[in-house]
Amino acid sequence: MSYALGVDIGESFTSAAVCRRDGAWGEPETVRLGARSPAAASLIELTPAGALLTGDGVRADEAAGSGRVLRGFMRRIGDDVPLVVGDEGRSYRPQDLLAALVRLVVDRLREQEGERCAQVALTHPTGWGPYRLGRLDEALREVGLDDVILLPGPAAAAEAAGTRRGPALLAGYDLGGSSCTTFLVRRPPRGPAGVLVHEEHAVGGADLDDALVAHVRAAIGRAVAEAPPDADSGPVAVLLRRDCTEARERLSDAGEAEVPLPWWAQEAGPALHVTRTELEAMARPLLRGTVESLAHLVRQGGHDPEEVAGVLLVGGAARTPLVTDLIAGRLALPILPDDDPQSAPARGAALVARAACGGAA
Repeated sequence: MSYALGVDIGESFTSAAVCRRDGAWGEPETVRLGARSPAAASLIELTPAGALLTGDGVRADEAAGSGRVLRGFMRRIGDDVPLVVGDEGRSYRPQDLLAALVRLVVDRLREQEGERCAQVALTHPTGWGPYRLGRLDEALREVGLDDVILLPGPAAAAEAAGTRRGPALLAGYDLGGSSCTTFLVRRPPRGPAGVLVHEEHAVGGADLDDALVAHVRAAIGRAVAEAPPDADSGPVAVLLRRDCTEARERLSDAGEAEVPLPWWAQEAGPALHVTRTELEAMARPLLRGTVESLAHLVRQGGHDPEEVAGVLLVGGAARTPLVTDLIAGRLALPILPDDDPQSAPARGAALVARAACGGAA
């Protein structure tokens, strides 16, 4: 059974989806890359032997302070200054790390599916021009990935929505781990979707996590007289942040969650009870400006605002209910829900890869 593969590598998480051909081409299906969720962390670890590791296993090494974990290389693509890693001083171009991560995903799928994929499509940030795309294409070819289709993430998300919505002008709100992109994208009757305009914002799910960590530490500080010297750094701090991230994610579906407290703060209790209302009070001032940006694009995008069919929500952090509430309160447009907004770009990329193989667009 042949298959087409779509890959979306965000600054925090990597997702993948496939369209399989068993007689006829099927619809995109998200594939599991992580141990606990379909998405895997966008992290690479350099082992002492020089091998590259990725996925959830890197998180444990990071918590142990391996000092060899690479992150954030997506935003360094096109930078001529290499990243130097480890005591051995090995250097890597950012695009080589991204290509290595794509190669690892492709190889993982080959193991799962039992054969090579027929076509790969990979998303990239909207603002990338020919120089960055050229460097990435070159790096992909160097790891044996020729003819990878490159397309902007918002366009891929619109392709995923297009299976239900048809041709349309759509607004979009992509809230990822470390950034937010607001955009307008058009799906024509035929051919790929195109991004008309976009704005980038330096706020993401990590900022919501920061706010929740500060909230937890403040509560601990009111109950504990003195914290140990390494309370704000090292493995204990890494684990607290991870627990806060998981609590924030649970609050997308539940009205309350608990954050386990570090061993040294047990006199404050085994866990801190946090409500969605408390989280929203922290998040609202962080997200308000991004929603205003989206409203501005809808009003000033060089089109009739009534032509916009709705708002796409993209990215794992977009599951936060406050995002929907803020957009609905600011724009008189329907919210176009997605059961898994984190994987939408990967599913859309898989559709583009399928079309390149002769399947329906």
